[in-house]
Amino acid sequence: MTDQVRQARPKRTAAQTGQLAPFPFRILPDLKEEIESSARENGRSMNAEINHRLKNSMLDPSPSLRDHYAGLAMQAFLSGHIAHHGHESHWPYEAMAAEAVEVADAMLKARSA
Repeated sequence: MTDQVRQARPKRTAAQTGQLAPFPFRILPDLKEEIESSARENGRSMNAEINHRLKNSMLDPSPSLRDHYAGLAMQAFLSGHIAHHGHESHWPYEAMAAEAVEVADAMLKARSA
């Protein structure tokens, strides 16, 4: 096959060919051992284990630190409000959410200071 014929063909991606795209990277030795062990336990190759874990981490992302702080603030607001006013009196949820986000932002700002 000549170089002209090779250049005329469009390059295929891994998704088009059903193959995996090579992506060499460096890994810490202790992390490599953990992945090897995990791969053995799960009956997968190291490559399959890494792909499985990466895909799962992107499908179910953890909440951000801001979301976590806002959740903690809402929990504190709710427990304080119920303790003070009882279940009959409801604080508007939109106002509570706005306050919780403000608290989360203040917590993040204090954390970076």
